[in-house]
Amino acid sequence: MANFPFGMIALIVVSILIYFGLAHRVLDRMRLNDRSALIVIAAIIVGSFIDVPITPRITINLGGIITVGLAIYVLLGAGT
Repeated sequence: MANFPFGMIALIVVSILIYFGLAHRVLDRMRLNDRSALIVIAAIIVGSFIDVPITPRITINLGGIITVGLAIYVLLGAGT
């Protein structure tokens, strides 16, 4: 377990909290239900293993792109 990344452990802990309903209020403010939040977390975990090559020396992690998309979604809905 020494090589297991901290971010992956944090995502698993958050998904367990969502599954047991302890993050319901936060999800309501983000306008997400439990199922869609778990799908987004699963997509981030799976996407963290996939790199998208931009140039031969530059790649972007797909999990990071999903996270940026979620952040933009939250920021656009923050004013309402």
